[in-house]
Amino acid sequence: MKHHESTFKGVKDFNIYWQSWLPDGAPKAVLL
Repeated sequence: MKHHESTFKGVKDFNIYWQSWLPDGAPKAVLL
């Protein structure tokens, strides 16, 4: 499993933090 995380600037310079996980094989579903 691959894990990514980072931040980006949002409105009024708020830092937005995000994470994602990607399977080693083809994905079978997406959850939001």
